[in-house]
Amino acid sequence: MSAVRNAAGRIVGASKIARDISERKEAEARKTLLTRELHHRTKNLFAVVQAVVSRSFAGKGTVEEAQTAVIERLHSLGQAHILLIERQWQGIDLMELARGEMRPFSDRVSMSGAPLVMSPRRRRLLRWRCTSLPPTPPNTGHCRRRTGR
Repeated sequence: MSAVRNAAGRIVGASKIARDISERKEAEARKTLLTRELHHRTKNLFAVVQAVVSRSFAGKGTVEEAQTAVIERLHSLGQAHILLIERQWQGIDLMELARGEMRPFSDRVSMSGAPLVMSPRRRRLLRWRCTSLPPTPPNTGHCRRRTGR
């Protein structure tokens, strides 16, 4: 606030200049929100990578086998993420997700069922199950042999 003076120097009023800083405050709030979200997602990403690596090494006889499992699982996670991006984060059909995960074994695996669209949140919960599918069939069960189905 500033004093308003007359020609004699006497205070005859006051002047205050107001500036609308709401746009700046909104931008700061958005920046804070995005920074927190990035921090949260980064922590989640590292947790996912840690889980993928630890699960990929379980039961493997060699480092090469574990490396292959890690690469396959990370690729599967990436493919599931691409599906979500293509659907603009609206959800994924469960059959489409499973087919994508089992693509390397499409000659030995058959799937059928009614369409079921999963929300992105539910898809994340199921993702762990699906990402362990591709490395599992060659090692266990009917898909262990090339003739297995």
